[in-house]
Amino acid sequence: MNTSASSPSPLAPVSDLVLVTGAGGQTGSLVAAGLRERGVPVRAVARGTEPRFDWDDSGTWDPVLAGVTAVYLVTPLLPDFDAALVRDFLDRARAAGVRRLVLLSGASGEFGGVPILSREQPLRAIDEDDLAWTVLRPNVFAQNFPAREPTLLADGGYRRPLGPAPGPRVAYVDVRDIADVAVEILASAAPEHAGRTYYLDGPEALTSQETLDLVGGRTGVPLTYREVSRQEWAKAARAAGVTPGWVEWGLAASAGQRRGEYAHLRDDIRRLLGREPRSLSAYLDEAVRAGAWRRN
Repeated sequence: MNTSASSPSPLAPVSDLVLVTGAGGQTGSLVAAGLRERGVPVRAVARGTEPRFDWDDSGTWDPVLAGVTAVYLVTPLLPDFDAALVRDFLDRARAAGVRRLVLLSGASGEFGGVPILSREQPLRAIDEDDLAWTVLRPNVFAQNFPAREPTLLADGGYRRPLGPAPGPRVAYVDVRDIADVAVEILASAAPEHAGRTYYLDGPEALTSQETLDLVGGRTGVPLTYREVSRQEWAKAARAAGVTPGWVEWGLAASAGQRRGEYAHLRDDIRRLLGREPRSLSAYLDEAVRAGAWRRN
């Protein structure tokens, strides 16, 4: 499959109705807003919204698909999510007249990560001439860093099973760039996006210690990465109430980082959007100004 990206499409925006799932999430809300800015009609849905969309209640699917011709599809980031629901949803979507779909996947799908790859497989089984599908495989979200490290300053850094210091490299990607790519694909309806997989990486791959240095330089608190064993990390996670499924997924992600699977620097964002991707450093400037890791 050809995975290289193309230049921003010169085609005029489409006026088809686009269903945006996960509209309350990090990328979905931005995709909905970006499409509206381009004059594209949007139906934004999520669990608890009206119209209601719930992966666990297939009775909510047909009403939100009525009249829709394109979909931005986000699946729940849960270890036990049943990927067969994606297959069933795609059957309903095609029957309803959906002809274009962008799936938010993840970087681990490239290396056989089962939770993520299983969500892609039902889509890849469909001929792109029947449904013009596109898969987005973003790297680790930059915006997740503050949320996942709420006690960073108090702890003086973090301890992870990522190998010896300075730790593996990760090319964090800004969720705004992910959303901009999805909007470009959905709004332009350019045929070259059909059957394509795009890899969305940030502009630089930073080690764990380099990432901590960025935060420390903005907060005035020296931060250090320290290696721990997989067993020690898993024991601490379980003691903190993390479920077995999440522990297993966390260990798999750590192993992927150690193998360098999140250090790639592909240029799909640059080719699709005609500009450089946003850096983690720039995002951390915003996050610290907004009060992330504010000390009491």
